[in-house]
Amino acid sequence: MKRLSTSHTTLNKDLPYINIERRGSQPDQVVGSLNPNFSKFKMDEVKVFEEYPPIEVPFGNYEISGPVEVLMYQKLGSVTTTNPLMIVFDDGTEKSAVLLGQNIWKWKLLEAALNEQAEQFDKLITKTIQFLSVKNDKKQFRFNPRRTNFTDSEPALFDVEVYNDIYERTYQNTISIVLRDESGNTSEFEFTDTEFNSTFRSPILSAGIYQYEATVTVGEKEMRDQGEFAVQNINQEILNLTADHRMLRNLSAKTNGAYASVNEAEFLVDEIVAREFKSLIKSEERLIPLFHAWWWYLLIFLLFSGEWILRKYWGGY
Repeated sequence: MKRLSTSHTTLNKDLPYINIERRGSQPDQVVGSLNPNFSKFKMDEVKVFEEYPPIEVPFGNYEISGPVEVLMYQKLGSVTTTNPLMIVFDDGTEKSAVLLGQNIWKWKLLEAALNEQAEQFDKLITKTIQFLSVKNDKKQFRFNPRRTNFTDSEPALFDVEVYNDIYERTYQNTISIVLRDESGNTSEFEFTDTEFNSTFRSPILSAGIYQYEATVTVGEKEMRDQGEFAVQNINQEILNLTADHRMLRNLSAKTNGAYASVNEAEFLVDEIVAREFKSLIKSEERLIPLFHAWWWYLLIFLLFSGEWILRKYWGGY
């Protein structure tokens, strides 16, 4: 750990991601205003920092660059400026946090005097230390199938976990999901996790091997997880080849039937005879429009014509 001087020239030299162009020798007296869009870790939306005693910061122009997020802005009177008061740096291999002011011990003393404890100040320092101490290789996004094998009669279930940079669980994240089958066909879905539901349920999938890729963005960091799973074709009828006699009894009772085992053939015959089942005669009527049966007209015409010719021939007229 390296201790940095409060001199702006030293900061510019030791921290290339921040540049302070000082104007004048007199410092500014500012308080802190939390950045509501800060994503590295969660801070309560409180105004207590704006009620702290002012601290001294260099007066001038501030420029930040690279993978830097502003945790707290400088506030002059009632105006929140765009100048940073506290920033954090994280390039994936190194981390640092810088408070661009001095005498912050005043903040802790005032909050403790007003509330008998410096809860918000301690939380700010503790979470900053946690952020700096958490290793970057800790997986912050997990999209894992419950099993490696599912059947084609059930949805595939995936457990979703999203963490911020100090490994706090976060919710209300929009996860983009792509499922790809063996033929290369893809299906895309979106899922928003909540405290009450962090399990993604896919639709029923046909048998085969599937690859999945899930993507989520937390702050400015895009994270992804991927893998594969299998869906098997299961014939439910061959899972249990043993007859369920209790179900058969219940079914016969509900349908006014009778249940008989293999050794009760005579009972079954007697039951059928006692029921005196009646033969069923079924009839069917079909209506065919006459213009669809032209040959009937032809047959009637031939009959009438034949009768007239025969009568004429035998002298009936």
